[in-house]
Amino acid sequence: MQKLLGTSVLFILVLALFINSPSAQAGLIHHYTFDGNANDQVGSNHGVLRGDSTFAAGVVGQAVSFDGNSDYVLLDQTMLQTANWTMTGYFNFANTTQRHSIYGEYSYPSNADTDNYMVYVDDQGGLLYDNYPNGGNAVTSMQVTAGEWHSFAYVRDGGTMRIYLDGALVGTGAYETYFGSASVFGAFGARLQAYDDVYTTSDPTKYSMNGMLDDIRVYDHSLTDAQLVPTPTTFGIFFLGILGLFSCTHGFFRFKESGAECSAG
Repeated sequence: MQKLLGTSVLFILVLALFINSPSAQAGLIHHYTFDGNANDQVGSNHGVLRGDSTFAAGVVGQAVSFDGNSDYVLLDQTMLQTANWTMTGYFNFANTTQRHSIYGEYSYPSNADTDNYMVYVDDQGGLLYDNYPNGGNAVTSMQVTAGEWHSFAYVRDGGTMRIYLDGALVGTGAYETYFGSASVFGAFGARLQAYDDVYTTSDPTKYSMNGMLDDIRVYDHSLTDAQLVPTPTTFGIFFLGILGLFSCTHGFFRFKESGAECSAG
């Protein structure tokens, strides 16, 4: 147990050194650590907790936690209305038997459309990116385990979308053009149908996350495959080599209760 604790502490130290380095921060325009609040640590698009949203132990520090019934973080502005962007972060789902909304953008005052909508779709077993009215295409057969932390990344590169899970590119396809009303606000954790109003249909849990989000970062450009898929670094091998661990180049790891892993990509 002491060795595991020491290993975890050293791993987090290496991770913290990298993700706060100048190369990792370049182009970072929004950052949500969820350490006791939903403030934007880089920009001014601060979030407000709605429903029974709260904070719990996260990947590093705290995470925002949702109970799967109309909880979310409301943002008064959008973040992904350009031709090139990247959103990265970590999720931990309580189950894989319901839909878990990660993020979406919407119009005002009312809207059943979705823009830049990111969700785990239970009946397809994977992550989906959707822009109204296309319906989206899910990346299926993914190894998402309930109760474990997983890293994710959505990347728009002009007319192309890429999705990453645990440091591996798992899906790529054409960007779906949005044909709804102009989007002006966003939300983490639930799909909305109007400002400050969850899209429930007949089931308030259908589009709400039951789980946690942590360390959400938005970049103003498309991160490359080389930046998102982890590889060993010299510093990590030197520092953690005697423990049989190594660090990764961009902080996209898979976290388990038994310790942290670096995905092979």
